[in-house]
Amino acid sequence: MIRIRGSLVLALLIVLVPTGALANGEIKAFEYKDGERWMFRVTEEFGALSNSEALSGDYEAVFSAERFDFFSVNGEKKEQVSESQREILLQMFGQGSAYGGKHIVFPLKVGSSWSVPDYHFRVPGGKKGQWRSVKISVVAIETAEVEKKKIPNCYKIVRYDSGPVGNWTLTYWVDPGCKCVAKYTLETNSGMRTMWLK
Repeated sequence: MIRIRGSLVLALLIVLVPTGALANGEIKAFEYKDGERWMFRVTEEFGALSNSEALSGDYEAVFSAERFDFFSVNGEKKEQVSESQREILLQMFGQGSAYGGKHIVFPLKVGSSWSVPDYHFRVPGGKKGQWRSVKISVVAIETAEVEKKKIPNCYKIVRYDSGPVGNWTLTYWVDPGCKCVAKYTLETNSGMRTMWLK
């Protein structure tokens, strides 16, 4: 009887605990396998962006040979994105050098924070850059709302970037079950970008 109960408890833990979750409320770094795929949608409400920086649309992410590649998807047509677009889209996996990098640092736990060195950012369309300072922390576990669905148990990370042309807020809702950011927002004084898992 004791063995059956122990096996039942173990089976329930395996089913109920999300991939990458630890017993103490932390999630460890995700492991990816060749061929894994995700679909994302991006909307932008900014002033003029160059074609190499504009992102509104649907994207497929593919993990292969230790790398994420991204493709814009328009009906049956797929096209690999530019390297600058890839750096922005990598934020959906907590990676890339956009906005100074270090978007997600594992293990994640509510209350944890990490530093990002001040970084230099060129304003799209501008000739001069600016130095920006960053504060980032995991603030809650909550439900992310994307389109008409709700994704529970996401780790909400809020990042405050400050600089001479205004303050920005980047928010990431990390879904341990999907091994990625389920929803991301970037709010600036000149507009907003939202990316989410389809």
